[in-house]
Amino acid sequence: MRKRIIPALFLTMLVCIIAALCAACGSKAELKLDKTSVQLYVNGQTATIRASIEPADKSAKYEWTVEDEDIATISAAQASCRITPVSEGKTTVTVKVGDLSATCEVNVGADQHVQLAAPSFTYDAATGVITITDTKNDAANVGGYKLYFLDGEGNSVGDVEVASGDAIDTRRMEKGTYTIKLTALGASSLYLESEMSDSSATVEVTVDPMYDLGVGDAGAQVSADRWSYYTYDWVTAHEAYFYDGVVTFTFSNNAGTKDYTWITQLIYNYGAGEDGKTYTMTLNINSTASGRISLNGKAVTLQEGDNRIAVGFEGTNLFKIQFGVSGEETTLKEGTVKVSIVEPVTELTERTPLAVPSFTYDAESNTVAITDNENSPYDVTYKIGFFTNPDDASPKGSAVVVDGGEVDKSLVSSGTYYLRIMAATTGLPYTDSAWSVCDGTTIDVLNERVDIKNGGESVAATNPDTWYEWHDATGNGGSGVKTTIEYAYVDLAGDIHLSYTVGNGDGAVLTHQPIKLLYMYSSMNEGDVYKLSFKIVCPAAGKITVNNTIFTVTEGENLIEVTRIQPNKSNGTAKNTITIQLGAQETVTDGEGNQTTVKTMLEGEFLITDITVEKLDVTVLDAPEFTYDGDSATITITDGNEAGVGSYEIGLFADGETQPAYVLTVVDGGTLDFSALEVADGTYTLKIRAIADSVLYMNSDWAAPEVKVTATAEGGQVTVVADTKIDIGYGMQAAAASDPGVWYEWHDKDGNSGSNVKTTIEYAYVTLDNQVYLSYVVGNGDGSKVTSQPIKLFCMYDEIAEGQEYTLSFKLVSSVEGKITVNGKVVDIIAGENLISVTRTQPNKSNGTDRNTINIQFGAKVNVDGTNVNMMVEGEFVLSDITVTPTEAE
Repeated sequence: MRKRIIPALFLTMLVCIIAALCAACGSKAELKLDKTSVQLYVNGQTATIRASIEPADKSAKYEWTVEDEDIATISAAQASCRITPVSEGKTTVTVKVGDLSATCEVNVGADQHVQLAAPSFTYDAATGVITITDTKNDAANVGGYKLYFLDGEGNSVGDVEVASGDAIDTRRMEKGTYTIKLTALGASSLYLESEMSDSSATVEVTVDPMYDLGVGDAGAQVSADRWSYYTYDWVTAHEAYFYDGVVTFTFSNNAGTKDYTWITQLIYNYGAGEDGKTYTMTLNINSTASGRISLNGKAVTLQEGDNRIAVGFEGTNLFKIQFGVSGEETTLKEGTVKVSIVEPVTELTERTPLAVPSFTYDAESNTVAITDNENSPYDVTYKIGFFTNPDDASPKGSAVVVDGGEVDKSLVSSGTYYLRIMAATTGLPYTDSAWSVCDGTTIDVLNERVDIKNGGESVAATNPDTWYEWHDATGNGGSGVKTTIEYAYVDLAGDIHLSYTVGNGDGAVLTHQPIKLLYMYSSMNEGDVYKLSFKIVCPAAGKITVNNTIFTVTEGENLIEVTRIQPNKSNGTAKNTITIQLGAQETVTDGEGNQTTVKTMLEGEFLITDITVEKLDVTVLDAPEFTYDGDSATITITDGNEAGVGSYEIGLFADGETQPAYVLTVVDGGTLDFSALEVADGTYTLKIRAIADSVLYMNSDWAAPEVKVTATAEGGQVTVVADTKIDIGYGMQAAAASDPGVWYEWHDKDGNSGSNVKTTIEYAYVTLDNQVYLSYVVGNGDGSKVTSQPIKLFCMYDEIAEGQEYTLSFKLVSSVEGKITVNGKVVDIIAGENLISVTRTQPNKSNGTDRNTINIQFGAKVNVDGTNVNMMVEGEFVLSDITVTPTEAE
């Protein structure tokens, strides 16, 4: 066998390695707690202990247990454990990590809490100040005082912390009368709140409670007459609440730009508005800072302090205050505003023009001095108009001016113009003033061309008689595609010259709105119908959009004509008389019904000439008529309009409403199919109107005949009731008493029975909504014959039990004055509207001479000087709002 010889150096190294390993094996990990014992008390503070392991081991898993959960309980998260005392005694908490463990002794003593003594107080109702007296408690142990509001049964309905000498804060309390009582609060958890004080006082809360504003439109729509607010990510809202008729809103970091004026808003829900109507109110806005804001499109400068501003809104129930103005870089950056409605919301039936201001012009300094003592500065800006002739209806152009400011001559071509001034409204509820009367003041202008200014819809709409253009200069807003303007101006003849490129000018990117041209005619009023026409020379074939109508154009000259209604310049997305968009966006449907949005655009050089705006006359359509055939469920329409009718609509009107709840398009001879409308249960009236086929005509009013329909619970199925009135049957008391819910009448038909005076009925019927219509004459109708009972009306209500007391109430419209007898009581009536209410006991319907719930006799027998005298009325009568209400048992 061959021996292996191990070198000495190797042996030495091996020995060292083994020694090192042995040393390592000799080291031991250790688990420790930061506390080895804790002292706690029942219902006192908890204790937290923490474990650690050496050497550190991030992968260690800690397991905690408690020896006796009747003494203490634990809740642990890895190396941390919270101990909560339960009852007196001792127990042990143990933590383990693998084979390692550590313990903590827990001693729980008796309850150490001390209940504070009840304080006393006095209350000054005049000032709302409370004065607290507390001689029983050590001040060091008292952390404050709480006032409880108790209802009539002694239940707490709210509380508030108070200090002696404070006025009591009742802002969160509902209106009402409360008893208040006081408690003392502990300075630490060892001191329990006291019982309520023996002393008390009465507090009257007379204003609506404070509420925190909701967030966004949905927050305001919780209920009517409600405020909310909206802020964007970077804006901080510090306070937002409503109390005692005032909204308080504090915000900061409103670093908006002209592209983000909507980032901070207050929103008000009027709640009673109707589409198509306009409303006005007056606000007081107290602000700690000045800045530009918008009130539903009305742009005003808010001054520091109080600002009393008349504002308006249309259709929608939401009114918005935006702390910025569209198209401007100035905003109200931060501060506190307090908003109150000082003149309530009312319907605006007619907008009021602003008063016409006056001015003087200094040609040497090119400045104006404005005199205006009638218009509010919140409602008005000023425009100088450049008129070719002193009596022209519209100027060649206009410029915004301020008192003492210069006149901008760059907006019109060269020439000599007569100057006139107008007050331009900043928004509802006013309209622009007329132009001032020309006093001969002229101005000389030397401009070969007028550059078209940059501005959006709102800017152009509120600066009439001036061309504006909008384009996406960076590709970061609006179209999302960059447009570069080479030139855009109006020459001496009023023609527009325009050149631009989109993207890199290579057609690689598309937008349907590379540029828009905008113009507002001051001579046009909202609702006017006009025809716009012009010629446009295009560099290529394509599509453009003019006043929302798409036109296909060819390379070269194109004639464009479009008819339109002048829009509202204060809202909407198309506010101007002229909007020319050099591109188009269309929805295209393929053969399989799939829809695709297609964008087209033009770029290059354009020339627009011969621009004219012609106001057109509008014809209001006459209301048609129709009849309904119940057997075939078809309608026949009779229409006297010779032209202008595009279609017909049937409206379903709920009782008392002036606008339809549902609308159905119909044709002559067609059927009425309401299946797709999901009509809610109820009774409706049908009315018809003619719908105009173009803007040259206006829709007719809704018109009769008023056919009634009912909707039932079976899927909203609508049934047409062709007969809108039901003739009242002839019969005596017994007939009516045995036929509940049906009206009957009795009269002496020939004068040979009962009254011995002949009564002739012209009509007697009841409608589906339970209105009674009655007309009759007695004898020859000349008053020569009198009876106390020319006619009687009867109706039995089975809902009222025999012997039960009830009140009959109704409205009676009479053509004459006199006396009638209602349920045995003689009632004086006047010609016109009478409100009648009579209480009595429900009779026995099977016998007696008065068997019905309702018994109305259109006459009376009264005792005059010991003699019974017959009195009566005759003519036309309508009974409505008929109610029978049982008396509630006490």
